[in-house]
Amino acid sequence: MRKAVLSPLLIASVLATAQSTSLPKYKVVRGNPPEKAVPEMNAAAHQGYRFLLGAQLAIMHLDTAPPDTYRYLPAPETGYRNDLLNQLNLQGALGYGLLKETKILEKEPHPRNYEYAFINGFTKKAQDQSKDALLAQGFQLVGFFGNEPLYMREIGKTEPAQKLAPLRMVRASSKRNLLKNISKLAGENYRYRSNADPGANSVYGVTMELCSAEDGAPFEYRAFEVGEAAQLEQQLNALGQEGFRIVAESLRQPPYLAERLANHAQKFAYRVIGATDASTTENFVNVGDRDGFVPIAFAAHVALTVHLHLILEKAVPASAP
Repeated sequence: MRKAVLSPLLIASVLATAQSTSLPKYKVVRGNPPEKAVPEMNAAAHQGYRFLLGAQLAIMHLDTAPPDTYRYLPAPETGYRNDLLNQLNLQGALGYGLLKETKILEKEPHPRNYEYAFINGFTKKAQDQSKDALLAQGFQLVGFFGNEPLYMREIGKTEPAQKLAPLRMVRASSKRNLLKNISKLAGENYRYRSNADPGANSVYGVTMELCSAEDGAPFEYRAFEVGEAAQLEQQLNALGQEGFRIVAESLRQPPYLAERLANHAQKFAYRVIGATDASTTENFVNVGDRDGFVPIAFAAHVALTVHLHLILEKAVPASAP
């Protein structure tokens, strides 16, 4: 009887599959500074993990099986404006895209190519025209280098750029007045989109986008504070029981917001941990995963020092107790 012979590629595939099934879904490694974080991220990526979100720690999730793995590089941060842009575009031509709101570049197993751009112009009108032109060409805001917004697009992407809905700026000198103005616009079918420059005469600012009933409008908003982990978890679960969901984008700076859709059919449960230790945080995330929770954001609690909390979220039916 002839003996079956397995090819080396098949053997490698079987071994990779066996390895991946024994790995936890989430891996937590150093997230900053980039030059020290990247070697740890690449070691995890070699096992099949991909970056999910990060701050001082990086949360990575099991995504691929070797050899189809992701690669990471620290983004260039030095040099004059044009030099920096040239360095980024050289990496973009090699398939490295900037991870949003980080200084880390990612290359996919089957890489795409990327192009980067800054806004041009000396007047606000010229800068607005430059920004609109970039958005029309498919560029998306991915972060800031210094005080300059950086835009990126995938080269060769044929999908037409999405037309922006009407936007409104909301500014105020107090969180109370800002939330009042946000709620007023929300009643007119506007939805929180991002934090914004408050300008010279205000303290807080946000951008809101006109939406439709298909998007869930009208929306309701509540503000919350980021304190100790246990206090934050209790506060978020109280909001989640009423159908409010964290707006992760708002956690970059106050006011921190939770949003509820008009015809909400879900409630939300939350778990929070002080994200100081990679091993403890990794165990917390993987235990949460077994209970149906997913990591969604980091939140900063500023006391004598800055403490970062990791927030996990789980959607449950509105009819659930």
